[in-house]
Order: sequence, then structure tokens, then C-alpha cells
Amino acid sequence: MLEKSQLTIKNFRVVNEWFYRGGQPDLEQLVELKDAGIKTIVCLRWNSSAIEEEQRRAEELGLRFIYLPLTYWILPKHDEIEKFFSIVDDPSHYPIFLHCKHGADRTGMLIAFYRMARDGWSADSAYAEMRDAGFHKIRMRHFKWAVYAFPRKGAHWIINRDVGPK
Repeated sequence: MLEKSQLTIKNFRVVNEWFYRGGQPDLEQLVELKDAGIKTIVCLRWNSSAIEEEQRRAEELGLRFIYLPLTYWILPKHDEIEKFFSIVDDPSHYPIFLHCKHGADRTGMLIAFYRMARDGWSADSAYAEMRDAGFHKIRMRHFKWAVYAFPRKGAHWIINRDVGPK
């Protein structure tokens, strides 16, 4: 398992032994991720000139690049959440590095969904982890609402899937 101190990526954090999160890596940090054994990069940024360059460089390094654009002013749709879980539930993608710009808001919300659906965390615990990772609780409060609504409104079809490593 990677340690936080091994990489220079802003807000880099360990989710579990095959799942990592953080802010936007620069081109040199993609090399760090490759050298650390990461196999798949999942980019949540929706409108950045850096995305094409990141994808090109990641693929040159032999990394799988998956683009799942999420805006920060609209909550993700059902199919976007489904796509996220189809990525993280597929062991052929492991180890995974998930990022948005800061690794705090969009990334934090999806990790909170993951924690509740796959790790059995409460919404309070998942939200506490979001805050600890720098979640912008005033500007992005609709993401907090989504975390608390997820167990009631969206999780049943995700939680009940048979997934993950056997």
C-alpha cells in the first residue's frame, strides 16, 4: 500500500490498499503514480485544458485514463454514480487514483458514497472524512446534502450489487 509521504500530489490520501485519491497531478506526478504502481487514473475534472495533456501523458506511461467529468455546481446523475461504481468495483482497474482539481469536493463526495456503500460507513463518518480532506463546506454545501441523502435515496441499487475482489 502506498503511503501519503511517497507522493507529492496535493491532498493525496489512501482510501484502501488499491484505492487512492488526491488533487490534480502534474505531468511529473503522473510518473510518481506510475512508479508507485498505480494502474488507472480517474479524472473528475469537467472543463480544463490540462485534461487532454494529462490523458496523453498517462497513456504514454501505460496508465489507463478514465474521464468521468463532474461539475461542481450540479450533483452527479444516477448514471454518473453508476459509472463511478462500475470503475471502482472492477478489479482490473486496481490500483486506482481518483482526482478532481483539489481532491476535496467532487472527489470527497464520491469517496463518501464509496465509504457508505462499500465500507458500511455512516453519513456522519463519510462527511467527517470529506471535511478532513479539505471539503469546501459553504461553497459546496449541496455535496454535503448529497452525502446525507445517499443512504436514503441512491444507495440501494449500489449497495446490493455483488462486487469487488473475491
